[in-house]
Amino acid sequence: IEVFEADLLGGVAGGGAEGGSAAEDAAARALRKAIESGDTDLVYLVLFHMYRTRPLQAFWSLVSGRTLAKNLFTKYCAAKEPELLETLLVTTGQVVELADLQVARALGAWADAHAGHTASEQELTKLATALTNASHQYAASRDHVFQSKAASEAATLLKEQARLEKETGQALLVGTPLTATLRQLVRTGQHKAAAALRKQFGVTDKAWAWVRARALAEARDWEGLEGLAAEKRSPIGWAPYLEVART
Repeated sequence: IEVFEADLLGGVAGGGAEGGSAAEDAAARALRKAIESGDTDLVYLVLFHMYRTRPLQAFWSLVSGRTLAKNLFTKYCAAKEPELLETLLVTTGQVVELADLQVARALGAWADAHAGHTASEQELTKLATALTNASHQYAASRDHVFQSKAASEAATLLKEQARLEKETGQALLVGTPLTATLRQLVRTGQHKAAAALRKQFGVTDKAWAWVRARALAEARDWEGLEGLAAEKRSPIGWAPYLEVART
């Protein structure tokens, strides 16, 4: 412990240009020794001391290149000070990590509200906004095009689900996957709404045929299922209709 204290105190005492460099060296040395010790409590001790005595960017420049230290501090921030973590990510331009954080926080808040039966339109708006923001953040990285599109589509789906719940009086749509939403709409006779949603999200003919077949079978709508099976050029043939009818 005395060795770490000496390094840390030496770092605080440094002044001027050369002193500043010495301070960084001492802090880096203390952090390296703490990591090598394998004692996470000791790593946290060094991290918190550095955080209290250095500008945010200087602190993070020393920490971000050390995986264990970075992970420990990130874990602490996520649990205790999520705003601090977001500030760090914004300050250092880590857009992908920022997007990950925004999605995780938004989904966590929504899950908590949903579990406590306190989910409201305001909570839904927050989640949709966070997903939209995350989509923009992901878009800044060429390697995260899929994540950007997925976040954007998730935000759009939430808004459409909320609108459809209001229009149909059903409270079983928000938060469900697209396929489940389509099946619920078909199952309850909201065929036009289901078709419009299918078109909006580019669901393939084959996937759409399966959704309709399963939903009609679940609803025991044998007449509707028979009519669907009789359509010309079915993208899934006729056998699947017999299969869902039997189940």
